[in-house]
Amino acid sequence: MCELTQCLPDETGVVDGRCVLFDVIDTDCLLQQEIIHGTSSPFTPDATSELSMKHTPYITVTGTIARVTVGLGTVSGNPADPIHPTTASTDPTLVHYIRFIYVKDQDGVVVAAVSLTPLSALPYLEFEIPAGTTTLTAYSYCMQHGLFEGSVVTVASKNVGSGSVVCGVTHC
Repeated sequence: MCELTQCLPDETGVVDGRCVLFDVIDTDCLLQQEIIHGTSSPFTPDATSELSMKHTPYITVTGTIARVTVGLGTVSGNPADPIHPTTASTDPTLVHYIRFIYVKDQDGVVVAAVSLTPLSALPYLEFEIPAGTTTLTAYSYCMQHGLFEGSVVTVASKNVGSGSVVCGVTHC
C-alpha cells in the first residue's frame, strides 16, 4: 500500500502544497480529454465496448482499504475479460499505459491519487478510506485513450477509516 502524507491545513489554514497536485491531476486530465478526445467529460463504463472494459477503473473495498484496478479482468475473475496493458518502448507511438489513477469522494474531493510510469506493473492504487466518506468514484487516465470514470461505489460506515484525506502524488 502506498504511504501518503496527511492532507491537513497548518495553523495558518494553508494546506500542504502536495494536495494541490491532486486538483492539478484532475484538471489536467480533463483538459487533455477535451483537447485530444473532444469531450470535457470522462468516458463512462460501457459493457458493450472492449475499449471501455479495458480502461474503466474498478474499486474494491476490504475493511477500511480501497483498491482501484483498471480493466474488467482485474475484478471479474474471467480470463477472457480485458486488463489494461502496460507497454514501455523507446518508440513513443508504442507506449501505452495508465498515467494516473485518482479517486473522488461524494463531494468531488480527490482523496487519493497515484502517478504511474510505463515501467509500473499492473496499474493500481490502494489507500485507507478517509473518515466521512460515503461514496467513492475512481478515474484512470490512459496516455493513448483518455480519461475513464468508474461506477460510484457506496462506502458502508464500517469501511471508513479513522484518518483524513491523504495527499501527495507518489510512484508505487
